[in-house]
Amino acid sequence: MDIAPLPKNEAARQSPIDPRAWQNIQILQQPGSPDLLAKIIDLYLKDSETLVDKIMAAAAAGDLPGLQDAAHSLKSRSATLGAWQVAEICGQLERGARTRNMGTAVAASLPQAFAAACEIFHAELLKRAA
Repeated sequence: MDIAPLPKNEAARQSPIDPRAWQNIQILQQPGSPDLLAKIIDLYLKDSETLVDKIMAAAAAGDLPGLQDAAHSLKSRSATLGAWQVAEICGQLERGARTRNMGTAVAASLPQAFAAACEIFHAELLKRAA
């Protein structure tokens, strides 16, 4: 799976989340089943911060295989939920690790993009729980 393409319209590019991804997940929702989108967001929030930490540590240590693996995993998870900025950064890090071109400056932008996406995810979970 490659990174999510940039959203086409300007409004979607202003948000760190592309709503089309959520629409694609909601299409899979079965009547009477637990909220699929909420479940996926919850899993992302529980597991993905560890990946950010691994990416940052691997970038700082020059651990190219570790960077590539963690960036690939976070890229895929983020693309699934439409966190296109996080997915784009992780894609750049993954490609950089593969070509032995450390992206320390790129890695430095990850925590802020990740926090912005997580803020929206938390808000969505609160909205769905109400």
